[in-house]
Amino acid sequence: MYVIDAFYGFYTVDLSTKAVKFLVTPDDTKPPMRFPNDIDISNDGSVAYFTDTSTRFDLNQIAYQFSEGKFAKWA
Repeated sequence: MYVIDAFYGFYTVDLSTKAVKFLVTPDDTKPPMRFPNDIDISNDGSVAYFTDTSTRFDLNQIAYQFSEGKFAKWA
């Protein structure tokens, strides 16, 4: 099972053994992930795409993202 977690990043869990393998931690990226929140895996399993809610605020501070009033402008 693939997991994207706001604190630990992107990892896999083997459901039969409960073994966890970290693939990308928040500090592995430039800039560091602050609030990773969604993942999509390519059909062949060779590429993972994930999104980050904020480049400034982590999960404990996410309310600041909304009060700051800076949102993406959708076309």
